[in-house]
Amino acid sequence: MNVSQQPEESPRPCPDCGLVYQCICQAIPRCTSGIKLSLLIHEREINRATNTGRWLVHALPQCQPYLWQRKQPDVQFQQQLDDPRFFPVLLFPAPHALTVDELCAQIHSEHKHQTQPHNHQTQQHQLVPHFILLDGTWQEARKMERKSAWLATLPRVQITPNAASSYRLRRNQQPDSLCTLEVVATLLEQRGETKDAQALKDFLHLFMDALQADKNRTPGRWDSNR
Repeated sequence: MNVSQQPEESPRPCPDCGLVYQCICQAIPRCTSGIKLSLLIHEREINRATNTGRWLVHALPQCQPYLWQRKQPDVQFQQQLDDPRFFPVLLFPAPHALTVDELCAQIHSEHKHQTQPHNHQTQQHQLVPHFILLDGTWQEARKMERKSAWLATLPRVQITPNAASSYRLRRNQQPDSLCTLEVVATLLEQRGETKDAQALKDFLHLFMDALQADKNRTPGRWDSNR
């Protein structure tokens, strides 16, 4: 075959954002929030192009991903759970779940008690909330929460969305559910970190548009100013 007749190689996806025709690396927000967040990722979620949790790992300085394991947590994740500086909670709706404000009040109350003069086990620094989020479809997240006995001891914290989900990349999801990125954006809002919350929301819309354009093989490059 003549060299000129050889078929062109298919373009390769960006090694960072995974898109072929629409690189969005420059558009990923660089948040300043110090929120400590761990994502427990369902194995089926890892290779889904529609996954939004992966962007949080790039956007938030203290966001770490871990592969969910049913019987016992990842070794490194267990070390985070055992770290006495943090107060681990599971972001998951439950009848007796705390609100974000109630969680902050509880941590403050415990810190105040521990620093009383009569308490010899004085803790110098207030505990930092360690938010844990199950990353998968809502159906998968419910199974993860139910099947992992080691998650049962974690206090539940739930958020109250102030708007319907804008996520449109998956079908057959509950009408009142949010995608992973929207959950964290709402959490940041309720912590008063509105600038970072809005940056994540803006990026979600950009990502959805870019993914659709990528599927249509439309060349382009996205940035935060577009």
